[in-house]
Amino acid sequence: MTKIRIGFYTDATGFGGADIILRQILENIDHSRFEPLLFCHRKYPLEKAFKSTDKFKVIYIEPLSIDRSPHKIQHVLIQAFKEESHRVSRNFLKTLLYPLLWQRQVDFLTELFKPYNLDIFHHNDVVREPDIIAAQKAGIPIVIGTYHIMPPPLEWNLIKRFINLHFEKESAQNLTKAIVVSNNVRDLWIKRLGGNPDKFVTILNSVDTSKIVPDQTSEDVKSKYDIPDDAIVVGVTARLHPGKGHLFLIEAAQNIIKRFKNVIFVLVGEGHYRGVLEEKVEESNLKEHFRFTGYVNNQYDFMQLYDIAVLPSYKFEAFGLANLEAMFLEKPIVSSNLSGIPEVVADGETGVLVPPCDSIALANAIIELLENPEKRRKMGKAGRRKGEEVFAQEKMLSKTFELYEQLIQESKINK
Repeated sequence: MTKIRIGFYTDATGFGGADIILRQILENIDHSRFEPLLFCHRKYPLEKAFKSTDKFKVIYIEPLSIDRSPHKIQHVLIQAFKEESHRVSRNFLKTLLYPLLWQRQVDFLTELFKPYNLDIFHHNDVVREPDIIAAQKAGIPIVIGTYHIMPPPLEWNLIKRFINLHFEKESAQNLTKAIVVSNNVRDLWIKRLGGNPDKFVTILNSVDTSKIVPDQTSEDVKSKYDIPDDAIVVGVTARLHPGKGHLFLIEAAQNIIKRFKNVIFVLVGEGHYRGVLEEKVEESNLKEHFRFTGYVNNQYDFMQLYDIAVLPSYKFEAFGLANLEAMFLEKPIVSSNLSGIPEVVADGETGVLVPPCDSIALANAIIELLENPEKRRKMGKAGRRKGEEVFAQEKMLSKTFELYEQLIQESKINK
């Protein structure tokens, strides 16, 4: 029997929560039934994401640059950027050109996809995606997209708002099925996009517990990062991005250290926001209390040290995979009451939920748990139980592969 050819698409250049789910699917798909391909940028960290790429074909894509656009567009841009007399806003010009570049990218990707004769196309992290339109134009029978984030804020610029909403809706309309990672995110996207609610199916994220194994001992990590043996460790595992809310933890830390002099805040992850955060820590005279790890190969080396896991996000966070990882490590959680996070963290049972952007509430919640070790222990145990009951990897994979089979039957693909 001929295998089903399925193409997975990511336009990421870093590695985050959505990529962990993509990795789980690619590593567990039935290779006797499916022939998987991965479309990604050359900057995508394949060596960090996968131990081996032997079981799927990698096709590199490159985003269309101005160099690929028509000569007239190049000329306008060059003149606008070089001649001060034009005084044309670069952002405004990019907004006006966006639909033209979008169509160019659709055309480019359509031709890229055609030779592979795909049966299924699965985009890993949907917002507004030209590759989805291209997949339909290339004649791929089944087009799936996973929404890993909540809808981004609407632009204040009315032209840009109209353009972005148009392409968000066009992307959704061209999907055969849309996967969302929490019920809250499902509701938010349905409200934003309109259309048929039946197109959306919730498949909760999961964690591969076989990978939640530290490579280093806690003693080695403490020694390397100068964490005293008697320190209380409060940790955040997340990209250093404004939306993750690290600044609110730094503000909260000023109150926390008044009660607990031996607390150390460990920020695990890398990102463009690191300089801003380090400057804020310096200005707040908190340098001795904070550790920045940068990118790490195994976040569990650090998460094993946490007395409390914190995720103070205030936007984009559809699920909060770091919270789930902490639950499997039996860590109590303090997190924002945002989007799909309450579907993961049971307030008062597996952790404490606080309003986003509220550093005082964040500090109070952390202090409360630091004062009560037994409460932390019980929350950690409850979190592990909930993780195993609700978020087992087998459940996510089973629902995903069942969806593929259902759509194959409905599309009457004869393979």
